[in-house]
Amino acid sequence: MKGVEKKGSTSNKVMDYIKRKIVNNELKVGDRIPGEIELAQTLQVSRSTVREAMKMLEALKVIVIRRGDGTYISNPDQIHAIDAVIFKFLLQDITLQEVCEFRKEMEFAIMHCAVQKITAEELELLKRNIQRMDYVLHEMPEKFDLMYALDMEFHHLIGQATHNVLMQEINHLVFSIVSPTMYRNYEKGLVDDSTVASHWEIYYALSKKDVFAIWSSLLPNIKLWQESYRRENEYCCKEDSVFNPWLLASYSLEDYRELLKEAYGEEDRFI
Repeated sequence: MKGVEKKGSTSNKVMDYIKRKIVNNELKVGDRIPGEIELAQTLQVSRSTVREAMKMLEALKVIVIRRGDGTYISNPDQIHAIDAVIFKFLLQDITLQEVCEFRKEMEFAIMHCAVQKITAEELELLKRNIQRMDYVLHEMPEKFDLMYALDMEFHHLIGQATHNVLMQEINHLVFSIVSPTMYRNYEKGLVDDSTVASHWEIYYALSKKDVFAIWSSLLPNIKLWQESYRRENEYCCKEDSVFNPWLLASYSLEDYRELLKEAYGEEDRFI
């Protein structure tokens, strides 16, 4: 008599099979993966197990299921481990102090990488971003969402300047964690010329390849974010307080496109 499948282990078998195919370059971006019946026969598992594995891979955005067409390997730009990490934060007692330490160390590492690789064209994009941010701050102060989008674009551009995919992922994670509090600061009108000034400091440090200046310009920004988070959480007044990353809603990176079109008054500028 055939034993009953343990779905957890057998679905992992299917996922590992797909992973090996990707590692061995047998499956690449946009490739159609074998169908449900073929996978079930090849791996000697049930079709329901294959379906479960496909749902898990789809949730991780490793694959795209096109109904009536087939299942394809996703573009890596669509894959982020952020949601899994955020849920880990929710399920564990990650403290505010740990988050602040993580942001400080990771953001400096990103800046340190960017300072060595940033191009003249990327510096020009940063410069234009800051100039536009200054304009919106003084000429359209009610447009706090545009200010926020420009702020996030500034940090995204720095991540791109690392020319390192892993650093870009870390940068994406860092600002997915801190962006809700940043958004609320703009919403409440708590952002002033000091934010633009700090961005100019970072810009000049990057243009001069001055690592020490980058470090000194980052610390006030991180301290401001920490205090802003505490203001939003009356209970969060100690370093060992549990961090709640989902306390506030924020835009996703994909939502910035329309905001940046309005901020720049031209076609899509977001990279």
